[in-house]
Amino acid sequence: MNTFPQPISRRSVLSKCALAALGGFVSTYRSNAQNTSAAPSAELIKHPRGQYSFIRGIPAYSASVVAQVGYQIVHVTFSRVQSLEVGFKAISDHLTSLNLPKYALCALELRLPLALNSDDFRTFNTRYLEALRGWSILLDVDVNPIARTNVAPVLFPPDAPGIHGFSYVGPSNVTEKTFIVAGGGELPDGSTNPVDIFRRGDTSPESMLEKARYVLARMEARLGAMDVNWPNVTSINVYTAHELTEKLVTEVLNDTGHNAVTWNYARPPIKDLEFEMDLRGVKREFVL
Repeated sequence: MNTFPQPISRRSVLSKCALAALGGFVSTYRSNAQNTSAAPSAELIKHPRGQYSFIRGIPAYSASVVAQVGYQIVHVTFSRVQSLEVGFKAISDHLTSLNLPKYALCALELRLPLALNSDDFRTFNTRYLEALRGWSILLDVDVNPIARTNVAPVLFPPDAPGIHGFSYVGPSNVTEKTFIVAGGGELPDGSTNPVDIFRRGDTSPESMLEKARYVLARMEARLGAMDVNWPNVTSINVYTAHELTEKLVTEVLNDTGHNAVTWNYARPPIKDLEFEMDLRGVKREFVL
């Protein structure tokens, strides 16, 4: 655990986060807060069949995906949350209609009835992975290329876990990189243990700012690993059940060059997580 005796400038942290993404070790955040995080390697892995690369995460999901040259990632939102069974069927039908294989699927957005404890989260992931195995999506026992955001809406949650949206890779003449940064909260990359939650149990305004800084560092490290930056981002999403105050919005947007963030009134998937973000940079998205 490192303690910084003096405040650290945002410019300094952005530089160190880029180095962390390349070197595989995130150890700096944007304040004099204590750091409890160590991130695994952020190396891009080329999908052997799909036309995209991904940053390895945990067995349940990857940390990010980026389309290869000659292809683009398309983002789709369902008009309403679909059950896992119905949602996967709709995704299959959509990909088939485009003459795309199932492994063109590269990201999923899930919705839960409520935030889960660690045991229930592991159980959910086991069932979720069974569905992906049925699609021959997994590359190995613990290598999952699919990026994921998985949150629990505060209002009108689904009765059972369901699919809110998905992304896939298809041929394109788009020249800019398109990508999805998976949802991430105030946990170190590679961990789902609540004990590792940054400033766990503290939801004071000051702590929420620190949590936002922590999560932003994770997002920026993933962007750097894909060789993209904030100007390439087209959507910034925040997931929290806490008020998105002016200070929090300013903190999230301060150095991004963006003036808008989407507040999803939802809890991260694991109890005691309070603040989650995901990002995307796409040229095409629609509602199905």
